[in-house]
Amino acid sequence: MKKTLLLSPLLLFIVFITSCGITQNKEKLAKTKIKFKDSIRHYFAIPQGKQQTAAFRFFNIGANPLSILEVQTSCGCAKAEFPSRLIEPEGEGVITIKFDSHKNLGYSQIFVTVRANTEPIAFHTLIFDLNVVPDAYYIKDYEEVFKEHEEKEGNGDIKIMVEGDETEAGYYLDSTEATTY
Repeated sequence: MKKTLLLSPLLLFIVFITSCGITQNKEKLAKTKIKFKDSIRHYFAIPQGKQQTAAFRFFNIGANPLSILEVQTSCGCAKAEFPSRLIEPEGEGVITIKFDSHKNLGYSQIFVTVRANTEPIAFHTLIFDLNVVPDAYYIKDYEEVFKEHEEKEGNGDIKIMVEGDETEAGYYLDSTEATTY
C-alpha cells in the first residue's frame, strides 16, 4: 500500500517532466515555410443553431519539418483542431475550425491565428466569415435548392442553367485576396 502511494507522485512527476521536454523540442525546431490553401473564405448563410466547419489545408514548402505549435480563434464560438505531429517537407495537414452559431446572429467574421516554426514570420492568419440568420426566417438559397434537386433527381437538368464555376468547396473567394505564405 505504501509503495503504491510513493510511486504515484513519482510517476506523475516523470510524466510532467517528459511532456515539458516534448514542448521545448518543438519550440527549438529549425525554421521552415508554410503555404495555406484559401486562407480567406466567405461561407454562405447558415441558420442560427447550426455548425459550420472550415478545414484549412496547409503545405510544408520548406526544407525542415513543420510543427503547428498553437492555433487560437478570435471567438469562443469557434474551436480549433490541428495536427500535433510534425509535417515533413512537402507534406500537408489540415487545421479544422468548428463554428457554433447558437449564440450568434448576423454577420460573423472569425480570425484564426496559427503559430508555427516558420520563417519569415511565425504567426499566420486565417479568416472566414458568414451570416447567421434566424431559423424562422431561413430561406434556402439557390445552391441548397440545386443540391437537393440533384440528390433527388440526379439528372443534371438544372446544372445546365448554372452560371459560373461550381465547386465542391462550399465557400467562395474574392479575386483580390491573396493566399498567405
